Amino acid sequence: MLTRATLLVLSLSLAACGRGETCVREQPGVMLSFDDFDWTWEAHLPLLAEHAARVTFYPKGEWLRDPAETAARLLPLAEGGHAFGVHTIEHERAAREWLLHEERWLEDDVLVAKATLERVLERPVRSFAYPRGEHTSLTDRAIFPHFDHLRGFREEHRSYWDGQLRQTPRFFFSTSIDTRWERDEAYFEEHLDALAATRCEVWPITSHGIDDDRWGITPERLAWLLGAIRARGLAFYVPDDFLDPGPLEP
Repeated sequence: MLTRATLLVLSLSLAACGRGETCVREQPGVMLSFDDFDWTWEAHLPLLAEHAARVTFYPKGEWLRDPAETAARLLPLAEGGHAFGVHTIEHERAAREWLLHEERWLEDDVLVAKATLERVLERPVRSFAYPRGEHTSLTDRAIFPHFDHLRGFREEHRSYWDGQLRQTPRFFFSTSIDTRWERDEAYFEEHLDALAATRCEVWPITSHGIDDDRWGITPERLAWLLGAIRARGLAFYVPDDFLDPGPLEP
């Protein structure tokens, strides 16, 4: 018969195994994304390329109903090797919209955007980011059949080990790195150092425009942050990296 102490040791061992031994991608890293839409994204593609940064763009806007306009805005980003997810068209609060409109909201605000993106990009779009990060179990249940990953949004730090991003249901929160939170370099250094000391943890982080707006990150701060990520040997991941093993990051 197993004693309580033995069970405790066993549970701790399993937890340690879950945080390390089940890794498929064993390089820790960040999952950087930008929400809404801003022309500064395209303007700063050279900065992202300079640091070999792969990011995920989650665009929103009425123009997502028009494949031609969508292509004009997003294809330059796609040519840079970046990923895309759905962030709705209207950017309304999902919980309220689901209660008021149910399937109409799902069809007209979520799936239309998905269809346009897939038509323009000519590939599946498999991740969804909630506007303002607001969601409920009802909205999750409605959206999960159409996407592999759902993403929330929060102020606080939260990282995930490789296995958590592969297990279904695949839901994760992304930490806001917008200027409005007044993060200093010490904040990022602390969390990046802790991340680099892990075997396979991933820190999802999100901003909006690459500019001086409070709901964005300045080009200078972004350049510093990308350099700090690379200096620690951390990888840049996108959600699709946690669906199929594929080739590991170099």
